[in-house]
Amino acid sequence: MFLHLQGEVRQQGEHESVHRDLIVAFGSWEFSPLDLENPFPNKEGWVHIWQGDEDLIVPVKVQRYIAQKLPWIQYHELQGAGHLFPHLDGISDTIVKSLLNAQ
Repeated sequence: MFLHLQGEVRQQGEHESVHRDLIVAFGSWEFSPLDLENPFPNKEGWVHIWQGDEDLIVPVKVQRYIAQKLPWIQYHELQGAGHLFPHLDGISDTIVKSLLNAQ
């Protein structure tokens, strides 16, 4: 679908793109995710996190921990999936269906 944009996304080169992602992921943040406030205090919605259990970039233990500490997060762990699971065929449809069925 967005394959025509790959050149623009990687215009700095794949190494530079991955390097910048790692700076954000492992750099010093100005806040702790555990300090985030519930954006839906009246329970009119949820924040959903989908995480592949074989993600080598974002450790699954980190997402599990955050989801356990913030009760307003709905955590979905995908068995056998890595960091790029959103690019798997049909996964977008699966996520949208699960959101629609949850209501």
